Amino acid sequence: MNESQRRWVEKPWRQVRREILEDAERRYLAALLEATRGRIGEAARRAGMAPRSLHEKMKKYGLRKESYRG
Repeated sequence: MNESQRRWVEKPWRQVRREILEDAERRYLAALLEATRGRIGEAARRAGMAPRSLHEKMKKYGLRKESYRG
């Protein structure tokens, strides 16, 4: 059992599930912003969400569009 698995088994399932989903969401949004060079409108369109929702999620995860512009 690796370190990550050890930490998981010490937590309730709901907490582990939330942490995994949040990590996946953050990685997805970061990849999307990279693919669109930080263009919020384009990233939101590709994700199928409103730009405002994308902006709120970016704020939640500390993602900044300027970090993805080249």
